[in-house]
Amino acid sequence: MWSLPDPGSVRGLRDLALDRGPVASHTLYGTEVPAEVIRARMLATPRIVAVRDPAGQPLDATPGEAVKRRTLAAHFVECGTRRVRGARITVFARPGRCPGRVFRIRSGQPAASGAVHRKAEEGVHAEHRRLTRTPRGAVPGVAGPA
Repeated sequence: MWSLPDPGSVRGLRDLALDRGPVASHTLYGTEVPAEVIRARMLATPRIVAVRDPAGQPLDATPGEAVKRRTLAAHFVECGTRRVRGARITVFARPGRCPGRVFRIRSGQPAASGAVHRKAEEGVHAEHRRLTRTPRGAVPGVAGPA
């Protein structure tokens, strides 16, 4: 589980797997919808931003995490990945729908980020909007794996 304590850094993103947030569910991270609902939400989305563990880490075996991986592999292509403080932030889109430049970052220029939990997320108007402004390669307040 990845956590990001700054809610402003994910403004404009919707967690496709979230059923109830931490407050409503009385849990630390919230609760997820069933795997079949996650799949349906992903299939209704043209572009997904996923926060993933570093390469080589064991994969979660939960039904929700397994359906996320299967759906991404079967229906999306990887447009680009940026490594940020141990996490991999990956943009996925439908085949032929990757933007020309996924991560618009030049030296010293602010970057867009979308890290929340390691769940598939949808960017509302993601192609046209910079989600947060942070120094290159930084995601504010990333605590790392919990």
